Amino acid sequence: MTTISVNSSAVSTDGDCINGDAIAYNVAIFISTLFLLEFGADKFVDHTAIVARRTGIPDIIIALLTAGAEWEELVVVVASLAQGRPSLAVGNIIGSAISNILGAFSLGLLFRPTGSHIEFDRSSRIYSLCLLVITTFVVPIIYFYRRIIWLVCGSVLIALFAIYLISIGWAISRGSLAAPEGSDDDSSDDESDTLSIESTPSRVGGSPEVAGVTNVSSHRRRQSLGYHVGLLVLGFLAVCLAGYVLSHAAINVTDAIGISDVLFGIVILAIATTLPEKFVAVLSGNRGHVGILVANTVGSNVFLLLLCLGIVMVDTSGNINEGNVKIPELCILWSSTLALTISCEACRMRKIRCDRSTPCSNCRTANLTCQTVYPRADVPPKRDRIAQLEERVKYLCDRLSTTETQPNSTNATRDSTTGPASSAASILTSQHESFRVDDPGVYQGGSSFSDQSVQANDISQSSIAASNIVSRYDLDTISRQLKDHLQPLDMPALSKDYQLSSSVTSKHHPEMELLPTQLVVAVLQQLKVNRPIFLCSFLINDPSLFETLCQQAYYTAAPLSLGQATSMYGVMYYVLKEYVLLQSPLAQEHDLKAHISTCERNFSRGIETYQALAMPCFENVFSLALGMTKAQEEGKPFLCCTLLAAAASHCRMLGYCQEATYGKHQARRADQMRRAFWSIYITDKNMSLLQGRPSYLQDTEVDAWYPRVSPDAPCKAWDELFILGIKFAKIQGEVYGHLYSSTARHSSPAQQEQAVNQLSDKMQSWYIDLGKLDSSQMKDHKVFELSKKSWDVMYYSTLTLILIKATTTDEESGISLKCVEAARAGLQSHLICFSSYQTIDSPGLVSESDYASWVLHQSSLNPFIVIFLHAIDVDNDMEDVCLLDHMVAVLERISGVSHACQTLFKVCSTFARLARALIEARMNSAASHSQARDALQAFTETHSVSQFGLEPFEGFFGANMIEQLTNHESYSFASMLGSWTTDETETIRGVPE
Repeated sequence: MTTISVNSSAVSTDGDCINGDAIAYNVAIFISTLFLLEFGADKFVDHTAIVARRTGIPDIIIALLTAGAEWEELVVVVASLAQGRPSLAVGNIIGSAISNILGAFSLGLLFRPTGSHIEFDRSSRIYSLCLLVITTFVVPIIYFYRRIIWLVCGSVLIALFAIYLISIGWAISRGSLAAPEGSDDDSSDDESDTLSIESTPSRVGGSPEVAGVTNVSSHRRRQSLGYHVGLLVLGFLAVCLAGYVLSHAAINVTDAIGISDVLFGIVILAIATTLPEKFVAVLSGNRGHVGILVANTVGSNVFLLLLCLGIVMVDTSGNINEGNVKIPELCILWSSTLALTISCEACRMRKIRCDRSTPCSNCRTANLTCQTVYPRADVPPKRDRIAQLEERVKYLCDRLSTTETQPNSTNATRDSTTGPASSAASILTSQHESFRVDDPGVYQGGSSFSDQSVQANDISQSSIAASNIVSRYDLDTISRQLKDHLQPLDMPALSKDYQLSSSVTSKHHPEMELLPTQLVVAVLQQLKVNRPIFLCSFLINDPSLFETLCQQAYYTAAPLSLGQATSMYGVMYYVLKEYVLLQSPLAQEHDLKAHISTCERNFSRGIETYQALAMPCFENVFSLALGMTKAQEEGKPFLCCTLLAAAASHCRMLGYCQEATYGKHQARRADQMRRAFWSIYITDKNMSLLQGRPSYLQDTEVDAWYPRVSPDAPCKAWDELFILGIKFAKIQGEVYGHLYSSTARHSSPAQQEQAVNQLSDKMQSWYIDLGKLDSSQMKDHKVFELSKKSWDVMYYSTLTLILIKATTTDEESGISLKCVEAARAGLQSHLICFSSYQTIDSPGLVSESDYASWVLHQSSLNPFIVIFLHAIDVDNDMEDVCLLDHMVAVLERISGVSHACQTLFKVCSTFARLARALIEARMNSAASHSQARDALQAFTETHSVSQFGLEPFEGFFGANMIEQLTNHESYSFASMLGSWTTDETETIRGVPE
């Protein structure tokens, strides 16, 4: 018996040792896994926000999902449920909720600066009240755990969490609440800093020193999207692994020690997993950021009590074998939540009852040293921006009036003769008599001496630092001298660098009339209510750019640059024009037509200056892009090409073709620059194909990213169409390069046929993507659909230019059947688009002249030529002749819009008459029919079938015919055709007039 007793004791001792080792091992695993859990949650939250912002997800959603989101708690809960220990999950949820209030929130209040006054804003009070309501609803449900109750209530809690996110996001977007601040961790990740920098809007005219530091810092930290996606996946895997290991270790510890899962979850697991919140609370309280305290506490508890607890209830349906939380824990949870809400509300009540004495009643009650608080000059109270603008404009007008009335010999003489009216006009005009000259930073690429010199200097600095050599020369002094010599190479080019020595261009600036301040303020107010369609266009979709231009012209006393003034009047011209078409209430309050004329004059004066055409800067690029749009609308392709050449030159000199350039600017500014560049790119490729000339911007030098797609519903579809427009322009550039360039003319028939097949496939794929665009959620979806129809016209026009180069069979007589089908569809799309401009539901929104501006002038009528050739080649094909007549009828309706439209109508109507005359002549005489067929056969034999297209047509009708047709400015051909119609019409009898 003694031996047996000794052996049993030994076995017991060994078992205790084994049990102790297991406990120590699991505790070590538990503690080490906490670090992995926090690391994974940190990376997952941070890089989820970065990826979301890069992909265009709104900041409100990012803030709600990252501020107070207990993702690590959710992982622990799911892992506990997966291992069949729901009691551990429930204990962790309740304990974490209590720890957030009594631990994190209380620590934040305790570590606040001594003598500081705590003030909770309205958003904090609303958040805390929402938490109290949720806690009051959840506490009885947790205690009465029954299958049906938990299953139904769990689903309700998950649904309430979704409703909570949507309602809070809506309230933040409306401005009723402030967005939650911070996140649930104390990360200081560099990319998070970059994220905040990029997401913070700033005025264009902000401090250059601050902007420079911000741009350099942002560019230094910015990583690729793939880098952040990789870290996001890594964080997710780390969180999943840590949650599983942590819950498994916790289960082992509870089993070994013999305590309940609920107790372990409330006391140990909850405190351990909420340590980051406590660190953030201490830092926030010490820095006085009480908003972060409330946001983290409320956000975390809402996440726990709605989403996490809802998942537990749905999964377990009230079946908790290891026990549930008791009344004391639930009472502590509800009481602490009530105390949080009362503290926020009591702060508001104390502020209302404060007697404003010294010391004040609040400080006397709290036994604090009262400090008289004076308003800070550098942090003014938040006010309405429009009200500030109105006050500032009034102040500037008063100052100008005072200056004008002061004794001035020159002005006194002029005022005595012109009277009060001209005096007021002179005050307005004098605002723009002196423009500031922009000092743009010019881009120099890797092959430039400047860039290579800077690289060589960096290499020499690294070599000196690494070698530690001793020289009789002062290497540091020489290096500094070299750096000083290289600085002028990096400095922005001055305005005189774009002028000859004897030039006096900069001394003569155009005079521009200021618009009434009341009109500008009214327009800015209207922008807040209803954004114009023009401010959702390809060139500009950010109203803040227009607001900034107006502020720089009216709000500040600093001199205005010519590019800024020209850009402001250009945008104002289109905005006011849209208000007139839409019959906006502003049209009844102001004489908008007169102000539109003023904007048009000012814009034209600015565009036609040497400074706008020769000096590269963003404002000049933007104003030139507006000028190109206006020139196209007026049917002036040669003027458009002139402005396009200057704009493309500016883009190359500023480095807009390279993506690296945009990383040097604040995110909003970079997006504005990017949109301006791609708008110019689209026009460049389109005009290149229309004019038959090489484009100014070559694809070999362009690596800029596509513009960001706006998350706003009014602009999202327009931005998607913008990107499709860029892809279409790239195809147009390839069409010219592979089929119509000088290199293409010397390519073999096999190479040309391969290019035709590849380009036609790309066009068809692009057209499928165009049909997938959804505009049903847009406010102005009818206008958007009308715009898509104009792209149909451009699609078939470009497809015809591709297929006209296709190799044909003997039966096809020089033009393939696919080309004829594309041309026929092109003319039919013209007719459909024109009828849509006549029948659109919004009266006055578009007109027949707009069809000429937005459709006809921006596409080629080469389908008309193809159908004409096919009609005169096929016997008795009056169907194509009727199609030509319908197109001529459309051109006749718009012939009065511009000289280009009138000329195009004359050319096409004569073609249609010629086709009808030839076909009717064939029908009347078999001999005439045979003779015409022989003539056409001789024509196709003279010119290569594989090369049939525009070149043979030029040889038959004149060398300049097609070029003038595509330009819509067929001056020489019109006179030739006019003489032909005068001299030769009598030879063709029976031709309808």
